[in-house]
Amino acid sequence: MELGRRVNGLQGLDAGPWHLKSSYEVFDTDGKSRDKGTFEGWWVDAKQYKLAFHSPQLSFEEYVPFTAYSEPENGGERGQTK
Repeated sequence: MELGRRVNGLQGLDAGPWHLKSSYEVFDTDGKSRDKGTFEGWWVDAKQYKLAFHSPQLSFEEYVPFTAYSEPENGGERGQTK
């Protein structure tokens, strides 16, 4: 895990935009498959993301909405529109 963190460069909530899609499988204590599905995540920042888990036993999506941003006024910083 540590090598993966160093190589991919993702660190913390300010890692920048990314998208990940992966599949998973859940096994019981006897090694038998109990469930399998997909995970997909889109990330812009802590206030703008979507996470989705889908399988025959579970369907879950979490959205944190993307918001409109105003253009900087008088050379100032970008800010959210109200």
